[in-house]
Amino acid sequence: MKNNKVCLFTTFYSYDNAYSLCICVEDQIRMFVDNGYKIKVLVDEAFTNPGGYWSHPNVTYGFLPAVSRSNDGIMPDNWKEQSDKMYDALKKELEGFKVCITHDIILQPAHIIFNLAARKLADKSEMRWMHWLHSPTQPQLSCNVPEILDILKNKFPKSFLCYPNDWDRKRVALNFGVEMDEVKCVHHPSDFCSLLFGDVTNLDLYDLKEDDKSRLDKEINYSKRLSKDLIKEFDILDADVISSYPCRLDRGKQPEFNIKTMAAIKKKGRTVRMIIFDFHSTGGDKVVYREDLKRIGREWGLTDRELIFISEWRPETNYSVPREFVMNMRKISDFHMHPSNTETYSLVVQEAMAARNFCVLNYHLPVMQDIYGNKNCLYEPFGASVDLLNGENGNTTLNINDEQTHFDNLAGKVLYFIENNPVINQWRFIRQKRSINYIFKQELEPLLFYEPMGKRSFGTPPR
Repeated sequence: MKNNKVCLFTTFYSYDNAYSLCICVEDQIRMFVDNGYKIKVLVDEAFTNPGGYWSHPNVTYGFLPAVSRSNDGIMPDNWKEQSDKMYDALKKELEGFKVCITHDIILQPAHIIFNLAARKLADKSEMRWMHWLHSPTQPQLSCNVPEILDILKNKFPKSFLCYPNDWDRKRVALNFGVEMDEVKCVHHPSDFCSLLFGDVTNLDLYDLKEDDKSRLDKEINYSKRLSKDLIKEFDILDADVISSYPCRLDRGKQPEFNIKTMAAIKKKGRTVRMIIFDFHSTGGDKVVYREDLKRIGREWGLTDRELIFISEWRPETNYSVPREFVMNMRKISDFHMHPSNTETYSLVVQEAMAARNFCVLNYHLPVMQDIYGNKNCLYEPFGASVDLLNGENGNTTLNINDEQTHFDNLAGKVLYFIENNPVINQWRFIRQKRSINYIFKQELEPLLFYEPMGKRSFGTPPR
């Protein structure tokens, strides 16, 4: 556990999950506690804890006195008294802290009293201040008191500014009268698992019997927990290419095509995750077939982290998993390959399409084109348990003379379609470069320890 030296300074008197600033602060809380930090969050004395990450055991609170707020910067007659009261509260709550991250404190006219009190404290301490700005900046705050304007026109001591895009840094620097290297770009991240699957519900907040709580937890939270655990354990969202294939391990499902294609994609320099939901595959030839598939994966260069059999992940997933869990993995996948040599319809394909997966279907099964059309899918020969020439009982055999060349070509086709599809490729970009973990490790956490060249001080880093 990292030392409790970081504080998030907000002016929240209530929580609204439709308010983007609340979302941004909650994501910062996620980032810190998920990376082992104990933090304090400053809020108005009227604030009520909304639960979720706000109730995490590594989060403590400091409550600030209610003060006047005006979007037009109209100060009350007793503004000095209010500012002194806020200063005393901040001094008490921030004692011993090394870094204070503020949110719109120096931006909004409504927060001038917070701003004045924080500046006074910054003058008297070595704490580092990092000011998040969540709106387009203006050259000057409006205020009806000239004395206050004289204070606010000066640079905030021992601080730098954080803005969510790099292009605006010059404008922000000019508006606040600072150097460009005093404006840091920290993009807003998203917790994509929570966005796509929802958060786990804390049933302890409800008056429920233990049996009811256990039953509801399984119905409401189990699939979400499985999904998030799998993604975290195997770093799935960091991969360049993700695919999932729900199939019982009958040999006619032919997942070896998926495995060899993903291995060929890996050889082309991409990181990969191939998830096989091998449900109802615990006996007879299905067990033998799974061992064959694992051997093929190893021989073709996939590791156990890249080729994931859900039946072997946990004892509880040995036989089957909830459908919601399967669909959650379809939501994060880039493409679905369906080499099965016999089908009457395939809801698996339809569900993959619903999850915006690019689909590679079996050319040797004309029923696939009959059901799903031939305009938006890649059709590849995989063989079939029907005679393609006459449409009668029989077989259509695929002979591959050079497997390495064949799957290298197939991998190239798949990569062409998913990397030139703006929706799929943009999904890869944001899951890798705008995730909670990436933004924290690459952009936010380094600023806690940043030390500039020369004499200009940004306060003491939390060593």
